[in-house]
Amino acid sequence: MTLDRIANLPPGQYYVRAQPPTMQDADQPPYGTWGEGKALASVLYPGTTIAQGAIALEIGPGTQLSGIDLTLPLVRVYTVSGKVVFPSAFTNITLFPVGASTGEVETGTPKLSAATDREGRFRIQDVLPGNYRLSAIGWTQPGSGHILQGRLDIAVIDQDITGLQVTEQAAAEVSASIAMAEGSDFDSKGFEVDFQGIDNSAGYSTGWRGPGEPVGFRVQPGRYRVRVKVPAEQRSMYVKSIRTDSADLMSDPLVIGGGETANVKIVVSVAAAGIAGVATDGTGKAAGGATVVVVPVSAGRADLMRDTMADQEGKFSIGSLAPGDYRVYAWEDVEPGMWWNEEFRKKFETQAERVILEAGLVKQVRVKAERVE
Repeated sequence: MTLDRIANLPPGQYYVRAQPPTMQDADQPPYGTWGEGKALASVLYPGTTIAQGAIALEIGPGTQLSGIDLTLPLVRVYTVSGKVVFPSAFTNITLFPVGASTGEVETGTPKLSAATDREGRFRIQDVLPGNYRLSAIGWTQPGSGHILQGRLDIAVIDQDITGLQVTEQAAAEVSASIAMAEGSDFDSKGFEVDFQGIDNSAGYSTGWRGPGEPVGFRVQPGRYRVRVKVPAEQRSMYVKSIRTDSADLMSDPLVIGGGETANVKIVVSVAAAGIAGVATDGTGKAAGGATVVVVPVSAGRADLMRDTMADQEGKFSIGSLAPGDYRVYAWEDVEPGMWWNEEFRKKFETQAERVILEAGLVKQVRVKAERVE
């Protein structure tokens, strides 16, 4: 495979990794099998298969690098097999690569999956040497019912791994309640709360169909980011806090073990802040179609970032914002999602408009839409 160019990188240090096609990319087994018992392995610049041997590339303003050539090596592959011993009507098995030094699942790396047979047996072939987290997720009924989960950490070194026994992890109980900061009753219909699994725990989502009675459900042990979705029609509302008795879930994950309980308390307020204005180009004319992004100044609050597109007259508005200190960025032409990269935003920080948003008020702002070279 030839990759001609990666463009529009903000200055910074980068690791370059090439990985073989997955099942979604090619009509080959996972990782692409080449010959009996061998497969292509991912490789990091300057040509190592382990993270400790990788060298970062320094990218400065206007830097053009060439000759970053990588060759994927052929290595011996193995088989992982065993049995799920908890009562599930259907179970999916997934092997996630785990960093040798961090012990955490490596995001963006290929993973291998297989389904169990009727007796709970599974077999995953073409497994490269390395550390893995084996995750088993099943349901008490096909596609529905209670979610069941088991997990094992394994190391594939120089032989097949057989006879694994995956047992069910004890579930945890979670309840979520929602209330108005101002103390008045309100209809919570349309609000949703998402528990986004970290370490590849299963994710969960639930919502309210009427007044805010607590909702309860079972989750598997693990760490979860908790996010609340405010209905689009409730632009005057924002999420003021998400807490348990011991943790602020706006900034920290929910950590829960098997057999434990957690009461998640969500508080919303009708005193949302908002921002509206016009995006202009370098000549002061309306920048129709510009991307406008609002970013909190305080670190660690990416959940408060919002983006929108200006209309043909350059006008834009964003509601349901928590009061606070923000920067407003605008770009005439930017690749989707580039603004999530902090190094990219720093290039335009001096051009961004700094605003203080107050509860219940809409701040008017005029922002220049920058060009991304």
